[in-house]
Parts: sequence; structure tokens; C-alpha cells
Amino acid sequence: MKREYTYKTNERADYSDINCHAWKGSEVREHAHRDYYEIIITTGGVLENTVEGESFVSSAGDVLMLSPGSSHKISCEEIGEHYNIAVRAECFERLISGKMAVKNALKEKGFLTVTLNESEYGYIKDCIEKIENGISPSYSYTIAETVISVIFIAVMDKALPDEGSREAAAYYCRDAIKKIENGSLSDKNASKIYKSYPVSHSAFIAEFKRITGKNPSDYLKESKLYRAKNLLLTTSSSVLDISYEVGYDSVSHFIKCFKKKYGVTPHKYRNENKKE
Repeated sequence: MKREYTYKTNERADYSDINCHAWKGSEVREHAHRDYYEIIITTGGVLENTVEGESFVSSAGDVLMLSPGSSHKISCEEIGEHYNIAVRAECFERLISGKMAVKNALKEKGFLTVTLNESEYGYIKDCIEKIENGISPSYSYTIAETVISVIFIAVMDKALPDEGSREAAAYYCRDAIKKIENGSLSDKNASKIYKSYPVSHSAFIAEFKRITGKNPSDYLKESKLYRAKNLLLTTSSSVLDISYEVGYDSVSHFIKCFKKKYGVTPHKYRNENKKE
């Protein structure tokens, strides 16, 4: 049965999956949350944060992410403002699924900080306004999830750059694999494929090999021949047409590659399997 997640305002996250509220003041006394993660987005003033004895200042656009059990407090000389998102541990684990770099860093250190760029902060401020003016709890919950996702990406990009690059490479590799398998990249060679993604070629190739066990060139070739084999069995298209459809410019080259892979020519493969 699918779990229905809940959202509430002005209430401890113990009683809801995501809890959001705006804070304005000069002090938050030292405390720790046993059962939920906390995300603090500074929206005004200059705040002094102290987490597990380590102090640092934050201003508008700075984000502090805390794991359960992390002792922290906030103080400021004048009036400061932040937006607080508390997420029940079970819900947070679901949202962070697949982002192991963030999860591991939080587990090791207890907290993470990141400064949002202008567009990220602007987008999140718009989201906060929508949350506060939300027409329903489910709407506010969905927008809050979006804010958390943007912060995860910012953390991987800025606070964990190496892991962020790997996460990006993995995302683009999975996209390329899906397109290779459905034939939408049949007109491209491996070099053109990884050049079309905004990630370094070495990172793309390394991550592609980690996921598939093959480099992009070999995977593309095998996928083309596999699609050709299925077309030979399921259509009456000529070998020439099939060779073009799966991305070969030369039918003779296609026949040579097919025979090397399957031990017979496309014509013979089709005839033998039709008889069977």
C-alpha cells in the first residue's frame, strides 16, 4: 500500500512528514532533534550558527542542513530571519534516495552548508511564497519537496563537487543508455553522444562503464546489432533498410559486424530462424 505523506505548518515534524515555518528573531537556544532532519535557509540579517561547537555566520541565500541528533543554536546581534524545513527521518531517506554523497556527508559530519547562487535563491524564495500561500497541504508538500531537491543539487554541485560531477555523469549516462536502447541515438556515434551532454568526456565514459560494464562505443554497437536482430525476426524489411534504421551508413559494414557478432549473415540468420 502506498504511503501517504503529510505536510503541516506551525507544528513539530514529529507529527508530520514535512513541516515548514518562517522564523524571525535574535536567538534560537541550543537544542537537537532526535527524529528529524532540519534545513535552515537564511532569508534576512546575519545569523551566527553553532553546530556541535563549530560556529559560522550566514546571510541571505546560505543554507544549513542538519542531521538528527546534531546540537545547534542560532544567534544574531539584531533581528535575523530564516525559513525552516523539518523533515521526518523516514521521509528524508526517501527524498535523498540515490544521492548517497549527500547522505554519507551528513552522516559523517552531522551537517552541511551551501551558498545558493542568485537564480537558486530566487527560485527557492518563490517556492517559499507558494508554500506559505498554499491552497492545500498536498500542494505545499509538493513545493517543499521541490525546494529540498534544489538544495540537494546545490550541495552536490558546490559542497561536494567531485560527487556532484559523478551524480551528474550518472544521470546523463542513464539518459544516454535509455536513448541508445530505444534507437533514438542510432544516427550518432559514441563520440557525438557524450559530447552532447554537459559533463566531461572522461567522467561520462568512466560512469558509463561503471553502469554498463562496457564503454559507450561497444555498448552502442551491441545495441544496434541487437535491434537489427529483432527487426530481422519481426519485420519483412530488407537487410539494407534495417542496416540504415539501426544506424549503419554502409550495408556491407553492417553485414560484416553482424556476422562477427552472431556467426552468420543477416540473411542466413533470418532464414534459419524463420524455418525454426
